[in-house]
Amino acid sequence: MRQLNDLQKKRIPSAIAKGLNLTGEDINKRLKLTMPNYIDNPTPFTLRAFGLSFASKTNQRARVFIKDIQAKYLIWQIKGGVRSARGSGTGVPVRGVRKLNKYGNIPGRASGLVKGSKQFIATMGGRKGVWERTGGKTNPGQRLLVGFHKHVTYRPRWPYYKLVKQIYEARVARNMIKGARYALARSRK
Repeated sequence: MRQLNDLQKKRIPSAIAKGLNLTGEDINKRLKLTMPNYIDNPTPFTLRAFGLSFASKTNQRARVFIKDIQAKYLIWQIKGGVRSARGSGTGVPVRGVRKLNKYGNIPGRASGLVKGSKQFIATMGGRKGVWERTGGKTNPGQRLLVGFHKHVTYRPRWPYYKLVKQIYEARVARNMIKGARYALARSRK
């Protein structure tokens, strides 16, 4: 540091900030690209889950994070565990009965699980859920479309922290060099 001139000393914090910001951007890009390898067909909203707080000359920290709304459901893919639901429970579609959208989600879930006059919420045979009337007046019947579960168990399937560490270790040195070149080029101007 003693051998550096004043101009170079002023540019070092800028170079570090630039290198950290480039590394944070690389991490977010790679996470977005690799997410479909671990989570089946994520929605565009889920792919936009990543945020970055940029470093500056005075604050030498860049922070990569998952935005709050997406973090509420992605945490179960990262850490796993048992999610306990309030009220009736969490609606889980019965395999092969309810049509799912191309992302594997129940379409129109935000507006409610009951669609049309033939569907209703009830407990039948010990199973609470969304039921649908089938058949006609002469042959009435019901089938379960969505079952309500008080506890849903998730297993960790997205190694988020491991990926962040790997990408950081692979890119930080190269990005710090880029940051130094950028800062020195600006000082020459």
